[in-house]
Amino acid sequence: MIEKFDETFGCGWCETENVFTVSSNEFTEVDDFSGLHGWCPVFNKVKRVCPHCGEKTEFTMGVETTRGRDWLLIHEIEDTEELA
Repeated sequence: MIEKFDETFGCGWCETENVFTVSSNEFTEVDDFSGLHGWCPVFNKVKRVCPHCGEKTEFTMGVETTRGRDWLLIHEIEDTEELA
């Protein structure tokens, strides 16, 4: 089970700060590429619309490994980033 946490993001389009709050509860694991390189889940995308400029932004969750521990992080999906 994923521990609940929230992340706050600014809009990358109009650069307004603290526009989006995204919760880990909004994500579901949709695939799993775990194996030789450790735990590697794939999560769904969450979409938000900026109330200031109206542009859409997508977020997903990923794993970062530091000091031998896996951390779940919510991050913005860049235009050039592709997810399965």
